[in-house]
Amino acid sequence: MQLEQVKEIALQELVDQCRKKLKRAGRLREVGAEERCRSWPATVLAQRQKAVEERLVEEKRRVRSKLVTFYIFFGFVFLFLPLAFVYLLLSFFIWLFRNIKIVE
Repeated sequence: MQLEQVKEIALQELVDQCRKKLKRAGRLREVGAEERCRSWPATVLAQRQKAVEERLVEEKRRVRSKLVTFYIFFGFVFLFLPLAFVYLLLSFFIWLFRNIKIVE
């Protein structure tokens, strides 16, 4: 993800957190409360950006892991099992009719 998008997500999370605190305290309707929630020190924003980046990387890793698991399951169920079933079915028919002589 691009740096601007990460910064936007981090700022939105900080604003949401500030609004929740102000709402709990009952000061959300005060003049300037909204502006205070939008201005954050650079260090706080940088920390939140780092947390957002780590979370996004972990989320990508989790999605990749789920995708690999899905493909393994798909390959096993729809590729391997039908071939194994056909092989066992043919083996069964060969075993069943092993004593029949077609040409004498």
